[in-house]
Amino acid sequence: MAEPKRPDLSKLESSLARGRITRRDFIAGATAVGLSAGAASALMSSTLHAASPKRGGRLVMGYSAGTTTETLEQTQMTTGIDANRSWGIYNGLARVTRKLEAEPMLAESWETKPGAKWWTFKLREGVEFHNGKTLDAEDVIDSLSRHLGEDSKSPAKPLLEDIVDMKADGKYRVNFTLAQGNALLPMTFAADYHSTIHPAGWTDFQNPVGTGPYTIASFNPGVRCLFKRFDNYWKSGVAHLDEIEQISINDIASRINAIRTGEVHFIQDVEPKLVAQLERVEGIDIVSAPSSAFVVTDLMCDRPPTDNLDVRLAMKYAMDRELVVKQVFAGHAVVGNDHPVAPIMADFCADVPQRQYDPDKARFHWKKAGMEGQTLDFYTSNAASVGAEDMAIIFKESAKAAGMDINVVRRPVDGYWSDTWMKVPVNQSGWNARPTADLILTIAHKSDAPWNEIQWKNERFDTLLLEGRVELDPDRRREIYCELQRLLHEEGGALLPAFTNYVDAKQNVLKGWDPHPAFSLQAGEYFETAWLDV
Repeated sequence: MAEPKRPDLSKLESSLARGRITRRDFIAGATAVGLSAGAASALMSSTLHAASPKRGGRLVMGYSAGTTTETLEQTQMTTGIDANRSWGIYNGLARVTRKLEAEPMLAESWETKPGAKWWTFKLREGVEFHNGKTLDAEDVIDSLSRHLGEDSKSPAKPLLEDIVDMKADGKYRVNFTLAQGNALLPMTFAADYHSTIHPAGWTDFQNPVGTGPYTIASFNPGVRCLFKRFDNYWKSGVAHLDEIEQISINDIASRINAIRTGEVHFIQDVEPKLVAQLERVEGIDIVSAPSSAFVVTDLMCDRPPTDNLDVRLAMKYAMDRELVVKQVFAGHAVVGNDHPVAPIMADFCADVPQRQYDPDKARFHWKKAGMEGQTLDFYTSNAASVGAEDMAIIFKESAKAAGMDINVVRRPVDGYWSDTWMKVPVNQSGWNARPTADLILTIAHKSDAPWNEIQWKNERFDTLLLEGRVELDPDRRREIYCELQRLLHEEGGALLPAFTNYVDAKQNVLKGWDPHPAFSLQAGEYFETAWLDV
């Protein structure tokens, strides 16, 4: 019987195949775990040969939480699948690396002046749009300006509103002037999927035009989207697939059946409790990646009864977070602490005490709020997140120990975001990962942000956000972000029990798929890297 492959060697092969280490690094690592130089060289050759992408074919994907509100128009995008399609059709000025840093895309470089109020982005030359137009500075200015109009309801508006002027400096340079300094501007462009570029003056977003690796062949919101490769994509040696088809499969049992029968190559959002079942199926790989994505219960701060801080505190103490991680997410998650900055993020503040399940404290605040003997409706839907409905049931049961009567109201996936989200005092939401504290805190909790879903408005919080964005001293910056997290933890309406792994499944013929910590669905990188070994 052949000797099992050593775990370290397997990791080396995977890293080499994905281009994360050099050939020299591979040889050094392989010999360090016991291979001869000749055997290491032979293994390297076979690994590289097996990893060479094949061109052609159609990748079929089953995605979750499909809805008829899906869109290809950047200023209206709200869902994870909207974001994913944005990265397939369009490019931004930059994108987020796996080290959670900004790297150039349509901008080949950028520079700023002291104070970070004045920025210049140098564009790549010769980049072609799908309609044959060549990218220039006016395209960038027009695309970003649409988010900043007086009537704009774009989710990107609070991220970009500090831009007070954009001017072309020749054909391939754009100068930005900000009201206040922002040392994170390149990362803002990199992480925000709304801030992608289309030709100046383009308005037909049923037929979108970008510079991305794929074009849209057909699109039926909430049902299906078909991409075709753009052969004049500005990056060479990528975009291996002829076509990519995304099919909405909202029911998890149907998604599982689709991958087991080979109807699809990939499914999104596998319920963690089903992971063990799928792991036993030959030819299927589970892909579980820690992230800063989270599921949250929104306790609306602008309407009764959740406008009462004691009601919000009662509910926070009544949530058994450890049980949620164990039972709902089967360990594919970490405990949250009622603010959206995850432990894997650089600005996470470990000084904020972890809130524990405490029925006695929950009972105290529930009674103080005058809620004794009353029933509170808790609206839930798996549109918000995989396991959201299970989480609501766990909360109902854990709250009983505090004398709290919770009525769980299930809502259908389709229409949830328009009919229920932010419409009732207690509802649920799920957020994809964001790479920096500034981005998630600004888009989710700034007082005037379109996605301030708990409608919590705090002047001190807004002031600190601006201070943190321009602060260059790391110690002072850490203090600012700690206070921001503490404010939300103590006063806000985000009942955030867990940061979740992205748990997906793929046929093992799907290659070039490597989870990205910054966003679901590989942060769209698979449009460039995925291929089928068939």
